[in-house]
Amino acid sequence: MGEVPVPYDGAMDLHRIIDELYKERQRLEKIISTLEELNTKEAVVSIVKRRGRKFMAPADRKAVSQRMKRYWEARKQQKQQEQSTKEG
Repeated sequence: MGEVPVPYDGAMDLHRIIDELYKERQRLEKIISTLEELNTKEAVVSIVKRRGRKFMAPADRKAVSQRMKRYWEARKQQKQQEQSTKEG
């Protein structure tokens, strides 16, 4: 960080310099707390964004599709067997 020039009029008014430094520190603390608040809000937003459907690669999607086709075919056959036993 660069140096802050301190005006020197011969007799340095230390109280005035200290007051200015305190004001600068308060200003910096406000900025830091605001940035920290924004950072936590971004973290919350990123967590919220991660919810929902999970990304699935095309190969994974195809595998799930095939698995579900087998599942529904088995359910269909089971339902047909149940109906044929009720009729007979």
